[in-house]
Amino acid sequence: MGCHLCELAEQELLTQVAQGWQVELIDVSEDDQLLDRFSLIIPVLQHNASGRLLKWPFDQTALHAFLPDENSRADESFLSGEVDA
Repeated sequence: MGCHLCELAEQELLTQVAQGWQVELIDVSEDDQLLDRFSLIIPVLQHNASGRLLKWPFDQTALHAFLPDENSRADESFLSGEVDA
């Protein structure tokens, strides 16, 4: 069973990736600590430098507000996973 919401969130991120953003996809189901922390809020985008989280649902407007300006780009981690209900 996949994560349909994660797939939708990945589609939203494609525009940012096309503009040069680096996004690391992390499957939280492969890490017990991440699973405990994020299983109820995936998909989620975490800003690596600040630790800020952007929880789903997000759109292009929310992504633009969340991401730093072009002069201070930092890598982002997109946390997704397969969680059995």
